[in-house]
Amino acid sequence: MLQVTFGVLAIVPGEANTVLLVKTTYRERKWQLPGGFVESNESPLQALDRELLEECTLRVETPELFGFYFKIYEQNFNMVFTCQPTVGTPSPADPEIAEVHFFATDKLPGSLSVRQQRIVADWASGVQGPLIWAYRDPITMTA
Repeated sequence: MLQVTFGVLAIVPGEANTVLLVKTTYRERKWQLPGGFVESNESPLQALDRELLEECTLRVETPELFGFYFKIYEQNFNMVFTCQPTVGTPSPADPEIAEVHFFATDKLPGSLSVRQQRIVADWASGVQGPLIWAYRDPITMTA
């Protein structure tokens, strides 16, 4: 039986072509887009709201669907939303988050996964979504 997990990721733009990333205290302390898994009792938008509040103390209004990114190698389906914060200043709100920081889209940290670099590059390019991507390989990002 095929088991697929569902997650949400947030693109939170800052000033001067920057995007918000969070640095985790797990998995080698990597930077990543805010987000996480959708729990069985919630919708994707509820999960997005919960994850942003848990990870970086943000509330957003009217998130817009940007794209669907499917990791075939992990059977993980992510819905990516662009979000404008309405309440809060980004700060770590959970023991799993060490730091939050806005990065220029052309100067992303090296620990950001290749897939998430692609998501940010897609968004920064101004492409109109929703995009649909499926990846077979986590390193080369081949379709």
